[in-house]
Amino acid sequence: MLVPLSWLNELIPTLLQNLSAAELEPTFAKLGLPLEGISAIPAPPAGVIFGVVQSCEAIPETHLYLLMVNIGGDISGEIKAIVTGASNARAGVGVAVATPGTRIGELEVGIRSLQGIESWGMTCSPAELGVGEYSGGLLLLPVDTAAAGTPLHSIWAADSVLDVEVTPNRADALSILGVARDLAAYLNIALQPPSAGLQPDSSDNSEIILEILPETTAVIKGDPSKQARAGCSHFVARRATGVQNGPSPLHLQRRLLLCGQRPINLVVDASNYVMLELGQ
Repeated sequence: MLVPLSWLNELIPTLLQNLSAAELEPTFAKLGLPLEGISAIPAPPAGVIFGVVQSCEAIPETHLYLLMVNIGGDISGEIKAIVTGASNARAGVGVAVATPGTRIGELEVGIRSLQGIESWGMTCSPAELGVGEYSGGLLLLPVDTAAAGTPLHSIWAADSVLDVEVTPNRADALSILGVARDLAAYLNIALQPPSAGLQPDSSDNSEIILEILPETTAVIKGDPSKQARAGCSHFVARRATGVQNGPSPLHLQRRLLLCGQRPINLVVDASNYVMLELGQ
């Protein structure tokens, strides 16, 4: 399981005051949670800035799209034309823009002519930025993430990720909170549980109707002496209204990428985030 060090340090605020980087591996081994390794994940390269896509048009007879991107500058913002082949490109989102002269791996980004269009710089995927493995589309962010033109490394810090080996008898450690709880207890330091989140608004009296079906009994592998009960004895639901789906906030996407997940949209990402954080 991939555990970002910054996430652990949020749940155990004094962790790095009590434990040096060199002590991480032997300490986790004593907990019965040996580390497969520790990876250093860099911030996005210098020269990558935050941009806002103003428009997105398909280029006829190609798989390419023409983006008009606000990259900041003066009061109204400077608009640049950038050609991309990413199928998830669309207007009204924030993107990571590698400016001309920036090095992305082996590539030096420049101004290129594509389909007769002068393409300024390059919009990037998480893999191209070196912040995640996903390379099938652009990194999409909310438009209010930062001012257009903001260097991305100034709002996306480097981090370290612990690859924790969780054995079948340690289901309690299949979450960031579970690992943090065990580590805090071993070090005898305070654990700061996650926020309880939004409180329900009791002014809405509309009902949610749930039907829990009776439990059923299944025979295991044709042996009547071996039976298992299947069903749900308890179900909890909560209704959320006024949710506008779209790209997740930067801090949430950062953590998902560090944990090996691919950000998809706000609703899916929130579910995956809670699963990783609480094991639920």
